[in-house]
Amino acid sequence: MKLKKEEIQKIVLGVLLAIGVVYGYFSILYFPLKAKQKAKTVSIDALEPEIAALNTKIARISEIEAAEPEARKIIDRVEVMMPEGAPLAWFPTQVGDFFKRQKIDKVTTRMATDAPDKDIPSYKRIIWNIELPKTECVSFASALSQFENEAMLVEVQGIVIETQPEDPEFQRVTLSVNNIVKQQ
Repeated sequence: MKLKKEEIQKIVLGVLLAIGVVYGYFSILYFPLKAKQKAKTVSIDALEPEIAALNTKIARISEIEAAEPEARKIIDRVEVMMPEGAPLAWFPTQVGDFFKRQKIDKVTTRMATDAPDKDIPSYKRIIWNIELPKTECVSFASALSQFENEAMLVEVQGIVIETQPEDPEFQRVTLSVNNIVKQQ
């Protein structure tokens, strides 16, 4: 069986066409798709830590949302404890009245600084210096203990006790306290 020239040309052309189709399939379709698949796999692998971090953040937000009603109750209770008006008007009077009930006179209360509270939005912390020029140690300790129990929004930051050489029975006390108040 001898092939004619036309048949040989057809076979060669068919083989060339088959080689072209195979080459085209691999170069135009297969290899670019493999490269894209590899790139997408790498990008997905790179996103997995971010996805895990975001899932953790979503879980944390869900916990906060679940705790929100309880926090709202606490904030409502705290707001009830705060008198109306500017703290400069009511806090020194409140401190003076308290220490007068404890038989400690001549209390001076001065505002030192105020700054927004970082943890509680729309509230600020005011640092006050309270001076008690003449007090006994035991009565002061008792009064301070009761002051910390009654003034729930006040935190004692520091105490300076100075002896008075002319009257050793009495001491001069300076308290540094901070108070949480609503920003106005």
